Amino acid sequence: MVKAYDAIVIGAGVIGSATALGLARKRLKVLTIDKLPAAGYGSTGSSCAIIRTHYSTLDGAALAYESFFCWDDWAGYLGVPDERGLAAFHKTGCLVMKTKANGHLRSVCAQQDALGIPWEDWGPEQIKARLPFYDLHAFGPPKRPDDPALAKGLFIEPTIFADVNMTMRIGKEEIFGPVLSVFKWSDEDRMLAEVNQVEYGLTCSIWTNDLATAHRTAAVVEAGYVWINEVSKHFLGAPFGGYKQSGIGREECIEELLRFTREKNIHVNLKRRSGH
Repeated sequence: MVKAYDAIVIGAGVIGSATALGLARKRLKVLTIDKLPAAGYGSTGSSCAIIRTHYSTLDGAALAYESFFCWDDWAGYLGVPDERGLAAFHKTGCLVMKTKANGHLRSVCAQQDALGIPWEDWGPEQIKARLPFYDLHAFGPPKRPDDPALAKGLFIEPTIFADVNMTMRIGKEEIFGPVLSVFKWSDEDRMLAEVNQVEYGLTCSIWTNDLATAHRTAAVVEAGYVWINEVSKHFLGAPFGGYKQSGIGREECIEELLRFTREKNIHVNLKRRSGH
């Protein structure tokens, strides 16, 4: 029998589950679809919900502000106890910089006033006092590396760090910039052990003239996509995805569609029974 639903929510994380609960309380029949085995799962980047009200539309800002009161009284909103504890909500505020590109937030501030959303206008001194780690320097328009304005900044030219080891932060974390960390190994087992210590495992590139070495190391390394004597090339239909904290599931392939389906096994005995 084909089932009908009033709403289908894709994703059963923190936000998807809360959305489905709200719809169900309106007596709507809701189907929540997720590739993971239970609600609330997610990677480090999707395991939290962040409330911001600085949207470009009044309706968007109003919807976000309404959800604030649900999160502020999360236990009351759910209405059920959980012996494992509930997700914590921290009221930290949100700092949005006024720039020429966003019209110095004039329309956003007008929306906050229209909806009764409290906000404050901080100057540079207040920002430095409350958030001393915040860098108020402007980094645009683009400048050449030898520009004197960059002399005291954090700009790094395309850089290679040599003699890196696993005790260093740059050996365990990915730097989103033109940076390469170089390790030296003479023992293959130690190399693979240290490579697999990293909590991420999206891609790996192995360079060797020995095909046996290539297959042996590719089988052991904990990465979801391995290139041998190649890098960053994708192929239509070839699954792309990572291990560990680099995500769950696969993209660019049939598995990406199948994760939104359910498997069913139906056994039929075709042996004819007498008298039927």
